[in-house]
Amino acid sequence: MLRILDLVHATPTRLSNCIQFLRNSPRLETATFNIGYVLARDIPVQSVLTHSSLRHFSLSRTAGELLSLLCLPALSSVSLGGVATSVPLVTAFLARSSNSLRTFTYAQNHRDGLSVEWFRIVADLTAVHLKGVRADSQREFVLTLHRVRHDDFLPHLLSLELAGPRHVVDGAAIAALSSRYPEKEPIGWSRLNSLRVVCSDRGASMPWKDIGEVDWDSLVSLGNRGMEIHIGTGEENYLWEEHRVE
Repeated sequence: MLRILDLVHATPTRLSNCIQFLRNSPRLETATFNIGYVLARDIPVQSVLTHSSLRHFSLSRTAGELLSLLCLPALSSVSLGGVATSVPLVTAFLARSSNSLRTFTYAQNHRDGLSVEWFRIVADLTAVHLKGVRADSQREFVLTLHRVRHDDFLPHLLSLELAGPRHVVDGAAIAALSSRYPEKEPIGWSRLNSLRVVCSDRGASMPWKDIGEVDWDSLVSLGNRGMEIHIGTGEENYLWEEHRVE
């Protein structure tokens, strides 16, 4: 019985074909769709497929309309990369598939936005990876981390990754990070143990000019307190890293 599907397709593909792959694989646990683009909807709107085994789902370089046809109650991690979609469409998908979701990765398409409300729907996330998001979206997310009660907004967040050029880690961002890493282990919510600010370009070093505005002294202070801070790209070739001491 098929458990892993990695579909890479350069030519147009019908939505019904994508759904059929999933319907014919009820034990499937991991699915990756990297298919360029799909043809116009060719199945009824009400034909939403509930797949109860799928735990890891990745959708990239394709029409986000596929999300409107899926309900994934067992989903643990989802990655949406370069997907042509809309905020309401992603919101509805997450509302149907958030029961077990712990890891959320989103690479923003220049035409699409990012909604802070998504993270209220998937409140039990432990890891968030935001790639190429606009500066205003990134700032809104970080400020919400600080302004909203920690037990009301991503209370279990352990790891945050921001990927893309021209990052801003200013006083407001530092305040948010500091509030998420108190001296004593909090009650009712988790400390944000890891921050990664990296370059989106795979295999490329992050030029100093692309780092943006960074409050280095405050980051060093956070690192000395115990938070793991990583600035650079990938596991190697980093510019600065402070590992949390166990």
